[in-house]
Amino acid sequence: MPRGKVPSMLSVNNGSITFVETLRVSKCYRCKHLLPNGTKCGELKTASGGFTNHKRLCLECAKEIILLTQQELNKIKKLFNINE
Repeated sequence: MPRGKVPSMLSVNNGSITFVETLRVSKCYRCKHLLPNGTKCGELKTASGGFTNHKRLCLECAKEIILLTQQELNKIKKLFNINE
């Protein structure tokens, strides 16, 4: 079960999500789901104190972050009357 609020890629501290395969067993930083070696996962870039870290995400948590970011972008588009 994910803990806390879903992070957004629009945050000052967060960057984009890239998709990679794990090289070793690791855990999703949000839900603590086990990611075995060779599993496709997302990596969220985060900046803190001048350093960049990559937080591993299972595909479900990555999907939640992408959906939240899209919702926030839609609100911004509506605010500025941007039509596609």
